[in-house]
Amino acid sequence: MEIKRVPISSVVPWAKNPRGILEGDFARLKKQIQKLGIYKPLVTCKENGKYVLRTAGYIVKCRLMNAKWYGVPQSRLRVIWIGSRNDLGTIPVFPVSGKKVIPVKQVLEGLPPGKAGNHKPQIFEAWRRCRPNESLRKAEIRGDGRKDSYVGSFHSCRLDPNEASPTLTRSHTHWHYRIPRKLTPVELKRICSFPDEFRFARGKGIPGYQMGDAVMPKFMEAIARAVKNEVLDHAPS
Repeated sequence: MEIKRVPISSVVPWAKNPRGILEGDFARLKKQIQKLGIYKPLVTCKENGKYVLRTAGYIVKCRLMNAKWYGVPQSRLRVIWIGSRNDLGTIPVFPVSGKKVIPVKQVLEGLPPGKAGNHKPQIFEAWRRCRPNESLRKAEIRGDGRKDSYVGSFHSCRLDPNEASPTLTRSHTHWHYRIPRKLTPVELKRICSFPDEFRFARGKGIPGYQMGDAVMPKFMEAIARAVKNEVLDHAPS
């Protein structure tokens, strides 16, 4: 069986094509691939994914990228796939990474410092003893070498003001570097590169839950600009 050509019309959401069209095209492609019995999640099977998309008529490249090199004050690794149809005569390109990391302090300056949170004494002690970007749960009691009782997730860290934030997950929030408290929604938006005025859908754990799952806006903007400037603008009209 030959996989029929699927004319995915665009790789960016603002290129005059509703999001539903792109999702529908991908769903049809996936259905054809499943009939062959070779479908696997593309991000977990790099070579299989390339084979499938090339067979469908696309030039494909993928790369492991970190959002901290693209204007986001957060270390966040993602596998990014970019492809273009063979008939466009263009090669997929990735944005050029920056040379400097934006430190957390730079984006949080000017916001109210806030007050210490309502936490148990051992949590305050763990926060006090934390090294920069270290998990509160990993902090040790100095002197006798004992570990603290549970004080949070391994993913919840006291931020280093002079570095990018560790990866934010959907179920755990980092701690402020100056005050023993968790980050506020506005602070979370800033380390994820969302505008302060951006509104998230209502629901449990919002906005932290959605930001933990999101692709960072500044990161995606860099990718979209590279695709537009180097692929779409050079494609035949």
